[in-house]
Amino acid sequence: MMSLRDISKSDERTYAIWQNNSELAGYLSRLYPYNSSVGDYGASRVCWFIIEEDACAIGSVWLEKVIEEPDSMILGIFLSGEQYRGKGIGRAAIQEAIRISNQRIAFRNVRLNVRKSNLRAIKCYEKCGFKISGEGRKTASDGTVISYYTMEKKVGGGTWDTYKKSAE
Repeated sequence: MMSLRDISKSDERTYAIWQNNSELAGYLSRLYPYNSSVGDYGASRVCWFIIEEDACAIGSVWLEKVIEEPDSMILGIFLSGEQYRGKGIGRAAIQEAIRISNQRIAFRNVRLNVRKSNLRAIKCYEKCGFKISGEGRKTASDGTVISYYTMEKKVGGGTWDTYKKSAE
């Protein structure tokens, strides 16, 4: 059974293992919230969790405040191995992280970037209610060009269509 717990300094060793996982590099640009480390992050702007399955750390999920947009958070998530993917764990972790985080830090919008090639993640985000709102390209440190989608979800009592119509 999937559960979330707040990250702690004791998770540094697990994170070191995940950082050396070359498989994860094919899906992610980063394993941490911006300007944060496992042992030092601002709980007033970041909600950061370890995803556990049967008391075993299998990934991480976080929501971090967008300074320029007080009602927005950026979502980051990863599962550490193929054996955990495609089972609904990511979807459950995202939904629970948003629920808990919205109790700690008020926000109405969650945004993420996902590689266009990561079809499984895109499908997961869509099942969580995220919609594609833009796209872009960035250059990785090795020179590889990565195409990505920006996806967004409105939270806090409204649906994407409700917010979209009110903005028009």
